[in-house]
Amino acid sequence: MSLAFGQRIWGGKGPYLVRLIVGCGYLGTQVARLWRAAGEEIVGVVGREADVPRLRAEGIRPLVVDVTRADAVGRLEDVCGVAETILYAVGRRRGEEPSPQAVLVDGLQHVLDAIDVTGVGPVSLVLISTGGVHHRTDGDWVDETAPPNPTRPAAIAHLKAEKLLTEWLANQHTQQRRPTRGTILRLAAVYGPHRVPSVESLAAGRPIARVADRYVNLIHVQDAARVVLTVADLAESLLVENGDRHLTATNLSLYLVSDGHPVRYGDYLAVAAYTRGLSVPAVFNENAPVRDIANKRIRNDRVRTLMDANFAYPTYREGLEASIAAEAANEGGAAPKTSR
Repeated sequence: MSLAFGQRIWGGKGPYLVRLIVGCGYLGTQVARLWRAAGEEIVGVVGREADVPRLRAEGIRPLVVDVTRADAVGRLEDVCGVAETILYAVGRRRGEEPSPQAVLVDGLQHVLDAIDVTGVGPVSLVLISTGGVHHRTDGDWVDETAPPNPTRPAAIAHLKAEKLLTEWLANQHTQQRRPTRGTILRLAAVYGPHRVPSVESLAAGRPIARVADRYVNLIHVQDAARVVLTVADLAESLLVENGDRHLTATNLSLYLVSDGHPVRYGDYLAVAAYTRGLSVPAVFNENAPVRDIANKRIRNDRVRTLMDANFAYPTYREGLEASIAAEAANEGGAAPKTSR
């Protein structure tokens, strides 16, 4: 891939030309919009040619690469060598191929291998993970100090990806290369325009299988995107102010990202249905197929401190209303098929 952009020098450390988003789906596209609004050049990696027109319409330079394939390393080398920030936000729809291992772990490994080939790491590498690595059924609170115990295949793969990034960062330090600052964002359920959990089932009259009194944890896509930009800006600010002195052997930050206001699923459904003029089932269908019931509350103190408690949508109520308004105005377009 040829990148004919004007060269920028970041802190005298090397050429950085672009922000690279690997997995430019629902969240990745929102991140790209914020960076584009700040005048940044964006390269968005997607796995399908069908996504190219959507990216071009957003002002994003598309690069079609199947990150699960070994030949992705060669396809990604050039752009990884000039990326100031790399966001890894590749997702998949539940039940679809390729496997969570291939998408979340093997794909990340190929990106890290491409960085190693270039010998020039980005200032910041942000990995999108999931709050699902903390599996609880008792409704208790969890924060970043809680030991992960994933049970679902995707959550297990996310945790493997986190460990992969942690080991790679530590290896960078021992090799005395200019280390990349890594950030893991364990996201709650991301929602926003054209992607509101359970609304399609309500509109279609499908059985609601989930337990009404369990907790759900949410984060609006715009707030999640702003967290990504904040952690990338933090890495760059530390490099400018302190050079490599701020970097440690682990050089890794971890945040649980939610709005901090867990809600009972039944209460969430009532509000989501009301905002769209839909009916809520009087009784949940206890015979409908159901996955293992997760029931926890995410404490977001660490990310609230990072963001100075400045969320655009501090609870799901404001976020649902804004999502309806955006859909009515056709803002944001339909949600991409990828899960991020």
